[in-house]
Amino acid sequence: MTTNEGKSRMKENYDGILVGAGPAGGMAARVISKEGHSILVIDKKKKVGQPVQCGEAVSKFALKSNKVRVKKEWVKNSFRGLKIFVPNGKYFFSFVKGYCIDRTKFDKYIIDQAVHKGCEILLNTKVMGIKRKNKLWYIRTKRNIFKSKFLIGADGAESNVATWLGLLKIKDFIKALQYKFRNINIKEKKFLLLYMNSKFRSGYAWVFPRGDEYNIGVGGVGNIKRWLDDFCRSKNIDVKKKFSVSYGMVPKRYTLKSFTKDSALIVGDAAGLTNPIFGGGIHSALFSGRLAGKIVCFALDSNDPKLISRYDNEVRESPFCNPILQRANKFFYSLNNDEWDFVGEVFENKNYNDISYLKIFKKFILKPKFLLKVKKFKTLKRAIDMSHGLI
Repeated sequence: MTTNEGKSRMKENYDGILVGAGPAGGMAARVISKEGHSILVIDKKKKVGQPVQCGEAVSKFALKSNKVRVKKEWVKNSFRGLKIFVPNGKYFFSFVKGYCIDRTKFDKYIIDQAVHKGCEILLNTKVMGIKRKNKLWYIRTKRNIFKSKFLIGADGAESNVATWLGLLKIKDFIKALQYKFRNINIKEKKFLLLYMNSKFRSGYAWVFPRGDEYNIGVGGVGNIKRWLDDFCRSKNIDVKKKFSVSYGMVPKRYTLKSFTKDSALIVGDAAGLTNPIFGGGIHSALFSGRLAGKIVCFALDSNDPKLISRYDNEVRESPFCNPILQRANKFFYSLNNDEWDFVGEVFENKNYNDISYLKIFKKFILKPKFLLKVKKFKTLKRAIDMSHGLI
């Protein structure tokens, strides 16, 4: 059992308290509890990983670099890469290996490793407020007031912790809606399919093959339900045959004064840390949670809370905060459909890495109206290269 709901007594004092039991909070808890420190994870969800608010895809590199062993129990399918479709039907692709996963089982796997090392987890419990007093954090819930030396906010895109700490300056996100289907007429089994269209406004549609099922969704700013229903119909998919619906919000542009304050740290979606181009959040959650856990352990062992400032520095130096990717994001989602179709002509249904800059420039010569944007297209290509390592 990975919950303390059935226990009559719980401790009130901890080395660290984490708000949120997703991959970011789970990774931080796993690292800290492994070193023998007392940890409490509090999550408002009744069950870890439910409801699912994710496309459920992660690269092999994300797992390996964060020392997460692959388990058959949460792998639904493997993929070889991405195919990005433009409005006229053309596409380009690239290779990046990874897995379509069951997020509920994946999240539970991460947090169970922490529980196995002594971490306590309190589910179905909402944090009502936090207070700093005498160098301790006081975390108030309806059940009790818990105290800790360190606090980690892993409470997702709508983070209260970052807001309560006064760290969140700008909070801009897109909405995402996803359906699950079985036995539909989609032939692709080994590539994640992304569909670009300017109507989605800062988002795109996707089809993720998951063995015996498919995740089909749309993210953007606007009427995402209508867009998703229309997209399904365009693929001759009967919307009524969906067996699951999930909804969530994806950080688009979060600006934090700092990722730390006193002895508190903000991780994952709560910190706006997602893939700057494609919006995925699992890799950044694993990375930031692991990093936060490591630095909290260092601060605890050194008895110096000020050492957590290293977390802010290392996050800002990470690829997830790379200014090139942030600029490319703005350009990526500012393209109109005519420009997207031109991108399709440039890459000609091929691996975009196989198209040289010389060939790209020749395409621009044939379409001189795009010449003024040649530098931005170059930045975009470079950014896609970099973002693949962040999936």
